[in-house]
Amino acid sequence: MQKRIAVKTEKMTDILDRHLPKNKVIHFLSLDVEGFELEVLLSNNWENYRPKIILVESLKLKTKKTLIDFFDKID
Repeated sequence: MQKRIAVKTEKMTDILDRHLPKNKVIHFLSLDVEGFELEVLLSNNWENYRPKIILVESLKLKTKKTLIDFFDKID
């Protein structure tokens, strides 16, 4: 039997606004959010927060293609 647990979600940009010191550069960002990679990436303000390197775990081929398309658009 599976149990559902409600989890409060936040936009990536809100988390970074709250915890990242002003003018701090993000050199490396690792993202592993169990299938919600695109949603998390879309919730970021890419003008304010643009990591130099991003590692995204994605096990589904369809998701990988979607992520490649996403990064091509923000480049």
